[in-house]
Order: sequence, then structure tokens, then C-alpha cells
Amino acid sequence: MTSLTTVVTHRRIWGAIAIVLMLSICWGIPSYKRWWADKLVDELCAKDGGIKVYETVTLSANMFNEYGQPIIRFDGTERAAQNTSNSGLNFSINDRDIIGNHNSSDIGKLAVWQSIIRLYRRSDGKALGETIWYARSGGDGLSFGHPSSYSCPDNASEWDLANKVVTKINTK
Repeated sequence: MTSLTTVVTHRRIWGAIAIVLMLSICWGIPSYKRWWADKLVDELCAKDGGIKVYETVTLSANMFNEYGQPIIRFDGTERAAQNTSNSGLNFSINDRDIIGNHNSSDIGKLAVWQSIIRLYRRSDGKALGETIWYARSGGDGLSFGHPSSYSCPDNASEWDLANKVVTKINTK
């Protein structure tokens, strides 16, 4: 009986080791890939991420919405066609995939991309400023929810850009 107990105990120990090893592989390798992609995003952000202002413009108060944001058209969207702003300003948004495809239907797949948002004057096409940010999504191990994501820099949205480029005429 003692040798049978020893065999059973050894099988349980090796079974537990196998389970721990499999879980480590299932979560460890994707975690490393995700960490590596986040590090890449940080390096790219440090290189050229953030807001660049080329020229500032001043608009009258009627060119701003109820939230205090300048009324600006978005190129290539339905909002651009509906927006009848007279501010004469447009946003253009260009995404470039670096790893994977961030528009893929496989939402858990690792993707890293760059977004460049330019604010320009419609009349002459001159760029007034741009914001560049990088993002990672997916790359998780076994996951039963939304994939994780990471992006940088902070405060580099199109509205952060607009707030640095556009000022309101003081009517007082």
C-alpha cells in the first residue's frame, strides 16, 4: 500500500507542476509580448509623440459649441457633412499600423498603431498643428473580457490640440 500511495502522491505532484507550467505558458508569453509592445509604444511616444503647434488662430464666440470647443469639421466622416461650421478649420485623422491591424475583428490580437491628427485651415490647407499618439490593444493571454490597451502621451487628443491652437475672441 505504501508504494501505491507514493505513486499516487507523485502523480498529483507532477500533475500540479504540469498545470502550473501550462498556466505560466498561457499567461506568461502573452504578458511578455504585451510588455514588449507597451515598451515600444513608450519609445515611439518619447521620439515624436505629443502636440506640435505651428500657428494659433482666434475665432469669435459663435464659432464655439456649448462645451466651449471650437466647431471643427472632421474630414472623411459623416460628421463633416453634417457640420456646417464657418470656422474654416478641419481635422484630418490618419492611422498607421505598426504591429498587427487595430481594425481587425479579432479583438484580442496584439496591435500597435500610430494616429496623427492634423488641424488645418480649409481656405489654404495650411497645417496649424498636429498631435501624434501611439496605442496598443490586445496581446493578452486567455481573457474573457475586453482586451487591455495602452496609449501615450496623455492629453494629446484632437480637442487638446484645438485648445492649444484656437483661442476665443474676448467680447468684453
